[in-house]
Amino acid sequence: MKTLAIGLLAGTFLTGIAVQSASAEDLVIWWNKSYYQEEDDKFDEIVKAFEAETGINVDYSLFINEDAPIKALAALSAGEVPDLAFGFLFDLQHTSRWAYEGKLVDVSDVLEPMKDRFMPVALESVNLLNGETGERSYYAFPTQQQTAHIHVWNSLLKEIGQSVDDIPGTWNEFWQYYCDQQGELRQVTGNRNFYGVGQPMSSSASDTIFHFMMFANAFDVEWIDDQGNAVLRDHRQQLIDALDSYVMPVRERCNPPGAVNWIDSDNNVNFLNQVTLMTPNPSMSIPASQYSQNPENYTTNIASIEWPDKPGGEPIVYMTSIKTAVIFEGARNVEGAKEFMRFLYEPENIGPYLEGSLGRWFPVMPALVDTPFWQDGTDPHREIHRLQYMERPQNPFPFVYNHRFMPIMTENAIGKAVGRIVLEDWSTEDAADELIERVETALQG
Repeated sequence: MKTLAIGLLAGTFLTGIAVQSASAEDLVIWWNKSYYQEEDDKFDEIVKAFEAETGINVDYSLFINEDAPIKALAALSAGEVPDLAFGFLFDLQHTSRWAYEGKLVDVSDVLEPMKDRFMPVALESVNLLNGETGERSYYAFPTQQQTAHIHVWNSLLKEIGQSVDDIPGTWNEFWQYYCDQQGELRQVTGNRNFYGVGQPMSSSASDTIFHFMMFANAFDVEWIDDQGNAVLRDHRQQLIDALDSYVMPVRERCNPPGAVNWIDSDNNVNFLNQVTLMTPNPSMSIPASQYSQNPENYTTNIASIEWPDKPGGEPIVYMTSIKTAVIFEGARNVEGAKEFMRFLYEPENIGPYLEGSLGRWFPVMPALVDTPFWQDGTDPHREIHRLQYMERPQNPFPFVYNHRFMPIMTENAIGKAVGRIVLEDWSTEDAADELIERVETALQG
C-alpha cells in the first residue's frame, strides 16, 4: 500500500497511522518523493515486485525533500520509527550524527558481501563512527550521488560568435570569461539585467555550501584530517583565496544582486529564464527539467561542462554527496528492511529507478553505468556526468570523518561567511577567521 504525503501535516497524520497499524510481517518505508513521476513510478514497481517475491506487505509513504528529515526527527523523538527511511537531505544534515549517537542499525551484513559493487567513495561515505562503540562500520545504505555541475547557455554564446569551446579551462580565466561576455550579451538580449554568472551568495541556499566546497577544493583548503581534527586554521590563506575567488562576480557586478537572498531553486530559475549565462548546480536537474518540456534546450541550447582546473593547473577534486537510506534502532522489521535493500540493489531494480530521475542522480555502482541510458553518446549532459563521476577524483564531505561538522552544514556557516563579505562589507580575512573559529568550536563539541 502506498501513502503519498506531500506536506508535513498530511505526512504526520497518514504515516502515523502507517507505523501504528503495521502488523509484524509488514514493512513500513518512508521514502523521498522524487522530482519526476518516472522515478516514483519505478519505485512503485519495485515495491510491488518485492511484495510478490517475498510475500511481505509494504506500507510506504512519500515525502518531499524538506519534510523527509523533519518526519524522521519527529519519529525518533516519539519512539515510533519506520522500518526503513530514505531522504535526499539525510546525508547532508543527519546521517553521520545519527550513527555517532547510536540511532542507526549496522547494515554491514548487507553491504559487506556486495562491497565490490560500489564506488569507493560511496562506501567511505557510509563507513561512520559509532560514539557508543568507538568503532566505524556501515550504518547507512548508499543509493545514489550528486556533485556540482556547470551549465551554460550555448545558444547565447552563439549569438555573439562564440561557443563553449571558447571557455578557458584554467580557474581565474574561466570565471572572468563570463563577466567579460556580460556587456555584449546585454546588448544582444536587450536585457540590461543580464548577468554573466549565476552563483548563489546566500545563507538560505545549501547550493552555496556545495559550490563553495568546490572553490575550497580548487585552492586546496582542508577542513579536517582523517581523524576528524580541525586543520582549517593551517589553511587560512587558502580559505581567504577561495572566498576572494567565490565573491569575485559580485565585486565585478556580473552576478545578480538578488543572489544574496536566493534559495536553492533560484539559480535554476534565473538560468532557465536566461537572466544568467552560466550557473553551477549540485545535480543535473536543470537540463533534466528541459528533457520533455523543451527538447531543443536539452539537446542544443544548454551545455553541461566540467569545472576548470585548479589555479595551479591540477584537475579539480569533485565533492560528492552520497544519498543514504537508514534503518533506525527500534525499527520493528529490521530484517525486512535489509531484505528490501538487497532487492533494491539488484541491477534490474535500482538501475531503472535511477534512470527514472532523467540523470538528476548518478549511480553508486559502476556496473549500472554500462547501460544504453548512460552510454548514449548523443546525450550532451550524461557524457559530462559520466566523466565527472567515473574519471575524476572525488571526496566526500567532511562530516563523514567527524559528525560534529554537521552544524556547519545545517547553520550554513559557509553561506554566512559569504554574506559577511557581500552584504556587510567584511574583509575576506575577517570572514575567514570567523569561519575558522566556528569550525573549531563545532568540532570541539
